[in-house]
Amino acid sequence: METHRLRMLLAILILLVGFGKVGLSAQETVDWRSWTSAVVNYRITKSLLVRTKLEYRLKDDISKSDRWSLNAGLNYNILPFLEIKGAYEFHHRKLGDDLWKFRHRYYLGAQASWKFCDFKLSWRERFQQTIQDGYVESMLRSRIKLDYGIPGTCLQPHFSIETFQCLNDGTFPKVCRIRYRPGVKIGFSKRYALIVFYCRQYEKLRKSNIAGMEMDFNF
Repeated sequence: METHRLRMLLAILILLVGFGKVGLSAQETVDWRSWTSAVVNYRITKSLLVRTKLEYRLKDDISKSDRWSLNAGLNYNILPFLEIKGAYEFHHRKLGDDLWKFRHRYYLGAQASWKFCDFKLSWRERFQQTIQDGYVESMLRSRIKLDYGIPGTCLQPHFSIETFQCLNDGTFPKVCRIRYRPGVKIGFSKRYALIVFYCRQYEKLRKSNIAGMEMDFNF
């Protein structure tokens, strides 16, 4: 059964990579960016978890502010391998030299996870809507992620592929963004962990190299 599930999810992973290549055109603009965040997870019950995240992003070769964001949401395990998630996000974005604007976003989704030996494979689907100045952008985000806990260490390398499919014009599937993200989680204790990652992001008019760091607090 585990082998069958693994083969199925690997097939989905290949399809996601294929969609990403089909939907994106040749890239010309390349930018270096950074994402720094802190996450607090508070488990209310065995099945219910409250999650908040504060993030700061830089763009234009890490020379200018991109945005501040704050979100709050709930994760709930409806089955041992299946979790549903929802959150609201508040963004403060820099669009020009002195122009900052507010943006709102919410998302709903589900994530299935399977463990085999020291590996964990997860598949996440998320619907999100972003609202700014009366315009609503709708997207479907699909992510496959593989984690590996190195035995006898506090290190957990991971790799994920995520596609963003635009839903506003009614064309489906239409990939407008794709992310390839390797990284490593360093578990200092059960309560504290540091995640360091690199993300290669492809969009229609640009591609970005993103260096990221996230501090996790679990209570």
